Amino acid sequence: MPFDPTLPVANSQVTSSELRGQFTSLKSLIDALPTTTAVNGLIAANSAANVDSMTTLSQTIPNPPTQAQVLAIQTKLNDLIVAMQRA
Repeated sequence: MPFDPTLPVANSQVTSSELRGQFTSLKSLIDALPTTTAVNGLIAANSAANVDSMTTLSQTIPNPPTQAQVLAIQTKLNDLIVAMQRA
């Protein structure tokens, strides 16, 4: 029997079978919830990796930038993208 939030009805005679059915239905709903381990696994699999170890790129860029400066920016961006990917 699925859980029925309207039971027991106010001021009704409570029966053990009705309450047992309600409790059994609630337990089934609780048991169907994912475990903490499963949730943590889903978070880890679907989120970016930790990038705290990445250092900042500190350079002064003139206008126009040199090719070496643009390549340094590209390299740093690629490093960040790789670091954020999960293995």
